[in-house]
Amino acid sequence: MAIRGDQARDLPSAITHHWLNREELSASLLRLTDFGLMAVIFLAPLFMGGRHPFGRFVFISIACFTAVAWMLRTCFRSDEKWRLSGAEGVLLAGLLLIVIQLFPLPHNMLHWLSPNIAELLPLWSSETETATGFSSWSQITLTPQDTGAGLVLFLAYGMLFLVVVQRIRSLDDIERLLCWIAAAVVGMSAVGLVQFLLGNGNFLWLYEHPSRTADFPVKGTFANQNHFAHFLALGMGPLIWLICRRDSKRKQRTSLGLADRVSLAGWHQYKRPALIIAVGIVAFAGLLSFSRGGVIVLLLAALTCILIHCWAGLIGKQALLAAGGIGGVVAIALLIYGYRPLMEELGTLHPNSAKQFVEEFGRFAIWKADFKAVRDFPFLGTGIGSHREVYPTYFEEFATVEFSHAESGYLQVLLETGIVGLGLLLVGIALTGLWVFRGLHADSSRCVACAAAIFAGLLISIIHSIWDFVWYIPACMSFTVILLACACRLSQLVGHAADQAVISVPSGARIASALVLFFLAMALIQNDLKRAVASLHWDRYRRIALNQPDALPTAPDQQLQQIQSVDVMIGHLTDLLESDPDDARAHLRLAQQYLTKFELLQKAAQNPMPLAHIRDAATASQFPSREALNNWLDVAVGAHRTDLDRALSLTRRALTLSPLQGEGYALLAELVFLEGKPDRVKQQYVAQAVKLRPHSGRVLLAAGSEAALQGEPTQALKYWKAAFQQDPRVRGKLIELLAAQLPAEVFVEEFAPDTHAMQQLYQRYRSIGRQDQARVISPQIVEALVRKAQRASDAAAAILWWNAYTILAAEDRFEQAIVCARNALQLLPHDFRMRRSFAQFLLKQERDEEAIEHLQWCVRRASGDKELQVDLELAIDRVSKRTRVSAVPSPVNPQAASYGTK
Repeated sequence: MAIRGDQARDLPSAITHHWLNREELSASLLRLTDFGLMAVIFLAPLFMGGRHPFGRFVFISIACFTAVAWMLRTCFRSDEKWRLSGAEGVLLAGLLLIVIQLFPLPHNMLHWLSPNIAELLPLWSSETETATGFSSWSQITLTPQDTGAGLVLFLAYGMLFLVVVQRIRSLDDIERLLCWIAAAVVGMSAVGLVQFLLGNGNFLWLYEHPSRTADFPVKGTFANQNHFAHFLALGMGPLIWLICRRDSKRKQRTSLGLADRVSLAGWHQYKRPALIIAVGIVAFAGLLSFSRGGVIVLLLAALTCILIHCWAGLIGKQALLAAGGIGGVVAIALLIYGYRPLMEELGTLHPNSAKQFVEEFGRFAIWKADFKAVRDFPFLGTGIGSHREVYPTYFEEFATVEFSHAESGYLQVLLETGIVGLGLLLVGIALTGLWVFRGLHADSSRCVACAAAIFAGLLISIIHSIWDFVWYIPACMSFTVILLACACRLSQLVGHAADQAVISVPSGARIASALVLFFLAMALIQNDLKRAVASLHWDRYRRIALNQPDALPTAPDQQLQQIQSVDVMIGHLTDLLESDPDDARAHLRLAQQYLTKFELLQKAAQNPMPLAHIRDAATASQFPSREALNNWLDVAVGAHRTDLDRALSLTRRALTLSPLQGEGYALLAELVFLEGKPDRVKQQYVAQAVKLRPHSGRVLLAAGSEAALQGEPTQALKYWKAAFQQDPRVRGKLIELLAAQLPAEVFVEEFAPDTHAMQQLYQRYRSIGRQDQARVISPQIVEALVRKAQRASDAAAAILWWNAYTILAAEDRFEQAIVCARNALQLLPHDFRMRRSFAQFLLKQERDEEAIEHLQWCVRRASGDKELQVDLELAIDRVSKRTRVSAVPSPVNPQAASYGTK
């Protein structure tokens, strides 16, 4: 195509304008990259430290955004080169390991790589596929959804590391990142302290956690104070580095104007005092976290950085005096706000208390269980994110809390990724040590100072992970990844390898890589978005579920109230599964809620036949088809029988997604009659449940019921006793199941119930008309309640006295009942419900004078209550008609008089 003369003359200016636009666009993308890194450091930790699924989504989105911005920038620079870090091999090997865990494998290869899967999951073998309905398991990971989520997080960390390595061009860039980390840590400390002093219990005054509060101890935006303290420790090195930092740009100030030089001089005057105050704030917040491990690593980070500065001659007496001043101020503040709790926490670090410290949090027990699991899955582990489902199989006792992580980063890596994963981790730590060693032995004091700050953070990350799972907190791990990248680049800058560790990438390859990264980032963000939305519904469900009673209520009004609560929880779980249909735990929880709703509706039905009797009747009838069974259920149960079908379908889906949920197999054993499967399948379900959850009360309850049906009462009693002692959630069901069959003396002797369980047993005997058995245990219950009440605090003691009163009143032991009620009202004099109930009791006993006193009190507070007015008029009328009114209160017999307040 020909070019005219005027076009030829304008061609150089057009080309220049074109390249200027590319340079401007490249600069804009560089600013976007820096903005993304700032968001990782300052913004992402505010969302529950990234541990909450929504916070994790924020971190992953920012990391992907930052990586895409950087890759797009490379497309607009012809001179752009890719800087190698030396860690690419470790990252690729880790990625390959996770992919292998997720990839479906042939049966022979799976058996070779992980032979104990078949032993752990016998129902998922090809031999039982037809009978149980489960296909053969073909993946190394036992929790595919959690491993997929781990893959997404691993990719986000990898992208963040590589982008920071590419972004750091000079020592100034490293110093800028260290300044940002220090500022973020100071900000998080301030948030934690303000929440502690002026908080409302919600995180950032907005988010209500289902089971944690933000006001005490100090924890910032972290659900766990240990992780908050670790986050602060990661920034303690950069903070001390800032205090000791020498102004390397002093020469540049001479070229500035007078006003600028005066401004800089003013800032230089106040910079060090401000930084010293900032260190004090961080130290104070860390100590008020009352985290033993956190306090240790916080002090270790500070000490490490100071010692290296002293070794390199980078710190003077003035800085040491400032450190002493900080310590004094922090000590005074601790005396005001938390000296005693902190000393009690640190006291467990004494050699005589070390074992108690570990056992208190179950660390020995969980580590022992994890080591047993490692022996069964030594090579490639059980899959990223599988710990919380694996460890209960090997745990030696029932625990009231769930260990979502192994309380040791190294042990969890070994369990979930095997020897291969731990080996890669150790290689990464060794590579990190090499980077830091080069930085610490640099010729430049400025480089050594930066290396000291970096080394302090990486050292406490390596050490703290021995007894905690800080690597699994995105806010903590993102700082660690940035420090790793800084260590890598500092090593290269010090070793003059900056030009040697680069490769040229063709422009076509850069464009293709940017496109691939863009679509990968969109997929990662979309995948994590559904989890983030689902987590909001999970929080709403948990807030209700945590307040639900262990046993099903018996009173009609309480049953109605719980049915309404169950419906609300079903709604939240249904919304959750619409957002994230692959959430295995939500499927099982929803199945359990449908079964709970069915049981509640059955209690209120005209034919209140429990599920066990329905199952026995259906099995005995041997219906020829599922349609015949459904017709019978429609007549025998009613419309809510569909809740059983929903529970069955949801349970199967939950186990397909995560086959280690042992309670799901126990639930299938209860519902297997709906599928018309033979008894041996039910027995297989129970055996699988016991294998996976040997200490779960619900599983042991089902195992005991199955043993009883098989004519093995001794084995059944063994299972039931274990369930009763270990799991408070099933005590009510066992009492309901066995009270009609066992005398009170036998039940108490075999199950050794505590006071609360004895009260449940007493109420159950009365509800089924076995008052004779209720009277057998009532004296023991009253004695235990009185003994506890005499030792308890005011409100708790009042409830105990009142419980004793209700039993004594029901047993017609009126004098003793009155004494207990008086004691309760003495401790809670403004409780309307107690006063009204006691007044009505006195009225029935014709204790009219005392009844009048309580009725008048109640009428003053509920003047519109006509029933109270009638009772008061009756009491007054009876008193006025008496011919002789005794001025002395009714005598109290000696036994009743012994029930005094403490």
